[in-house]
Amino acid sequence: MRFPTFTRNMLWALLLFSVALVGFNACGDANNVSTPPPVPAPDPVPTVLTITTESSSLNGTINTPYNKTLAVVAGTPPYVWSIKENLPPGPNLILNSATGAISGTPTGTPTTTIITTRTYSVVDSTK
Repeated sequence: MRFPTFTRNMLWALLLFSVALVGFNACGDANNVSTPPPVPAPDPVPTVLTITTESSSLNGTINTPYNKTLAVVAGTPPYVWSIKENLPPGPNLILNSATGAISGTPTGTPTTTIITTRTYSVVDSTK
């Protein structure tokens, strides 16, 4: 059976329209696609070499064994710890310059201030 040209063109147009309509709808509407929520950014990591040990946490008790380690963030290990004016951390205490550990058994009178009166510093391997 042979259709006139006008009818044949209309059939082709109807066929193409149907294919396009089904094809587009079958794929779904891209505007209705739900996107996952954004992933929260991690907490920023400090980039500046910073001592994080609070001085109040370094208090010691006279005639009681003492061992605490200073903490640092950022920088590039190994670190070198020191005390301003090259003083000991307290009476009968030592600072391990490689680890930041302060240890010993502090001696003195009960009014002696231990450790918190010192100014600690640290440098990393890039200095």
